[in-house]
Amino acid sequence: PFNDARAARGLPPVNAFWVHGAGRLPEGALPAVAMPEVPQVLRDAALHEDWRAWAEGWKALDAGPVARLAAHVERGGAARLTLCGERGAMAWDTAPAGLLDRLRRRWRPVRFAALQEQL
Repeated sequence: PFNDARAARGLPPVNAFWVHGAGRLPEGALPAVAMPEVPQVLRDAALHEDWRAWAEGWKALDAGPVARLAAHVERGGAARLTLCGERGAMAWDTAPAGLLDRLRRRWRPVRFAALQEQL
């Protein structure tokens, strides 16, 4: 009906519109969302070709953010882990796995070395 009325007035139809807001949203208008943790230690070490720092970076990640994420999941929390490389990114979620997925993981576990080429 809107475009019919425009056509009757000799105006072209509207097929899109922009919503624009000015100013700040009121406090509490959006739910609080935790920002993802994006460590730069591996990226920085690789860019500088400092492989000792890169290996130490993995140890620090395993002891810090990865350990906190694993503990959170063990307490029943949901999590998402994303690994990025030069060619792509891969993500894993803690969604419940079906029977077929659990059997597949048991008989054919995925090793990081196999995934590394995809990153």
